Amino acid sequence: VTAREFGRMQFQPDLCADVPIVALVGDPGERSDGRGDPGEQYEAFEDLLADEPMTGTVAADPASPALIAFTSGTTRDPKGVIHSHQTLSCETRQLLENYPPDRGRQLTA
Repeated sequence: VTAREFGRMQFQPDLCADVPIVALVGDPGERSDGRGDPGEQYEAFEDLLADEPMTGTVAADPASPALIAFTSGTTRDPKGVIHSHQTLSCETRQLLENYPPDRGRQLTA
């Protein structure tokens, strides 16, 4: 979870009980997932930006999960929507077709 004060943080411990933590990003002391010390495995967002960019590419199955986007639950309970690498690739292509790089920077998640 990378958003501060995400409205459904209380669900995270149950949803992710068996999922190992890879990295926590945010401000120290604000961790509210109930999974241990607030400083444990913490990485500041600024530190991530300071690292050198990755070089090369990593092979991935287009159908494999790339990210989970959590809905706000406006029509029912909040839920995670799994997006594949192929989905993200198609979205990126559509954005580039409609908003060429010379029109300014775009960000999508």
